[in-house]
Amino acid sequence: MNLVDIVNVNEETIELFSKVLIESASLLDSIGQSMWRLVCCYNEKLYRSP
Repeated sequence: MNLVDIVNVNEETIELFSKVLIESASLLDSIGQSMWRLVCCYNEKLYRSP
């Protein structure tokens, strides 16, 4: 298993970051360990400041 440290997420890396999150959520859902509902994960929400 490879581990990846994301140091900085910005406009250039947001697409990759969101794909990683969605794939992680899908994997967890497939084994019955939901991270969150996938319908709640959109790039627009990731762009917003907290």
